Formats: sequence, structure tokens, C-alpha cells
Amino acid sequence: MVRFGPVAGGYLVGSDTSVAFPNAWTAWLTVSRGNDMIEVWHTADGGRQWTETMVHPAVAAGLGLTRVAAVGNRDAWIVAASQGLAGHVEIRVWRTSVQRPGWHAVFDGAMSATAGLAFATGSVGVLAGGSNIASGPHSASLIVTANGGDTWSSPRSPLPLLASNWSTIVMDPAIVPHTREMVVPVVMQRAFPSKTSPTKAWWRLEQSTNGGQTWHMLPHTPDAILPQQPGIIFQAWITSQNGWVVLGSDLYRTADGGHAWAASTLPAGTVVNFNRVSAAAGFLLVRQNGHAAIYRTKDAGVRWTRVL
Repeated sequence: MVRFGPVAGGYLVGSDTSVAFPNAWTAWLTVSRGNDMIEVWHTADGGRQWTETMVHPAVAAGLGLTRVAAVGNRDAWIVAASQGLAGHVEIRVWRTSVQRPGWHAVFDGAMSATAGLAFATGSVGVLAGGSNIASGPHSASLIVTANGGDTWSSPRSPLPLLASNWSTIVMDPAIVPHTREMVVPVVMQRAFPSKTSPTKAWWRLEQSTNGGQTWHMLPHTPDAILPQQPGIIFQAWITSQNGWVVLGSDLYRTADGGHAWAASTLPAGTVVNFNRVSAAAGFLLVRQNGHAAIYRTKDAGVRWTRVL
């Protein structure tokens, strides 16, 4: 099980910290340092030894959200977004792999909001994000890759979004490991709510079984009506039937592809990152009173044990 001895204290504090656990022994950790540098920490032996590398994003308007995705000990990707500027953000993606060690840029573009990414293999990946209210009804969308990020393309059919008078935000995606099946949360909120109408948010899970080319909504969404726009929604899938969703202080689990969901309560604090490493095991990175804590579950999220 991964330990964080050499990467302690302030390294794990902050909403811009991202962790990927592709398995129980491997971890990739990114930490933003100011506006021009990302530290990347990596272990492949359960945390006994760590290596550190640097990525210099050089994005306009300062560094914003960062995310890391990985499919093993040698293949990982980092996405970095600039801080919002004129209704859009600059997005850059780097990759390291067995074939090309070190960090190499594989995407440079713009979206209307911060982005997340996920990879199922060294080839199949998705980059999602954006808000349709900033740049038109189809700007909240995603792009996909079938070659590890060397080239990216739009799907044949875009995500089904509401009209432009609704604010629709595409959040962090997830991919079923070793498949072309993808799931993304789509959050909807009236762009111009009336004074008498509560500012609520609706959300749903959209699924693709063909690498992001076409999409359909899962049968049911847990806690579909929210009192306000969520800051983030994490999710992870072991198969197309078996998925977990982290929403606020709760974890929702489905074993039948989203027809039914069971809920359990998460440890106190703000969830910064969530990873699942098997059908029953997963990790949470939680911010508690300005400090970081890592929790692990071995029973599909029913109980959580602090490990750091």
C-alpha cells in the first residue's frame, strides 16, 4: 500500500493537488508551485522510494487547476489549465511513457472552463471540461484520443447539452480500465435564475461505449437535484456496471450500471482527490483544517481508515 513518508506536510495541501493511484503500489502526485511550475512525485514500490520531476506549464494568466491520470508505473498524463481569462482557459497536456520517458507536450488548446482527463490504456483517453454559457451551447464538451494523446478529435456526436440559457458544465471524466467505455458528469443550472426561483443544480451521468464517439444518459443519477453547483464530482468505474461517485460528503455505489445506487458517508473534510484501485479498494485525499489526510477503504467505501 502506498505510503507518503517522503512527500509529507504542505506537499499534499491545496485544491490544486492531484493524485493518481493506478494500482495499490504506484502513485503519481502533482503539486503546483506558484504560477510557473508543477512538481511531479512518483513511486512504484508502495512509497518506499520517490522520484521528483518538474513541468513548466508557461500558461497565460497564471496556473490554475491541474490533474494527473495514469495507467501504470510508466504511463501518465498531466493536464494544466490557466486561470480564467476572457471567458476561456488555456489547456496543456503532457505525457510520459515507456517509449518516451520525461514529460512531453501532447496538447495545447483552449476551453471555456477548467478540464479533467482520464485514460483507460496507454492509448485511449478523454479530455473534458468547459461551460457552455461562456462560449456558446457546444463549448462545454470533450475531445478524445486513440493514440495516447498524440492526436485529439471531437466525437461524432457531441454531448447532449441543454439550450444556451442553461449553464452546462462538463466535469472530470472516468474510463472503465482497458476498455473504450467512458463516463462524464454533466451539471446543469439556469444561467439567469429569477429572484423567486431557487438556484438549484441538476446533474446526470453520460456514458459512451465507443471511445467517446456517441453518448447516452445512465438510467438514474444519485441525488440528481443539488442545492447549488458542486465544485467537483469524482467517479471511478471497475466495469461498466460497477461504479462509484463521490459527491460532497457522500459516496454512491452502483453494481448494475446506474439503475440503483447505495450511499455511504465519507470522512469529514473536503475531498481533493479520489482514486479506486480495485472492486473493493480506493483512496481519498481529504483536506481537513488546512492539512491533508489520506484515507483507504477495503470494503467498497463502507468504512474508511486513515493511512496518513
